[in-house]
Amino acid sequence: MCCFSRHVESVSNTNIFARSSSNGRQYLVYSMTIQSKEDLAMILPIPVPSGSPDDAVKFIDLKGYPD
Repeated sequence: MCCFSRHVESVSNTNIFARSSSNGRQYLVYSMTIQSKEDLAMILPIPVPSGSPDDAVKFIDLKGYPD
C-alpha cells in the first residue's frame, strides 16, 4: 500500500504485479488512477536488505506503455 504527501481526492484501479528475477532481483509494477487538486508525491515503502546502497532500487517509467 502506498501513502501520499498531500490530500488525494480519489484513488482507483490499483494494480500490483510482483515477480522474482535472476540474481536475487525483483520486479514490482504499481499502477493506479489518482485524482488530486495539487502536485504531490506517492510514497511506496518497499523492503530492501539492510545496508543496501542508495541506488539499490531502479525506477522505470512505463508511462509510454499504457497497455
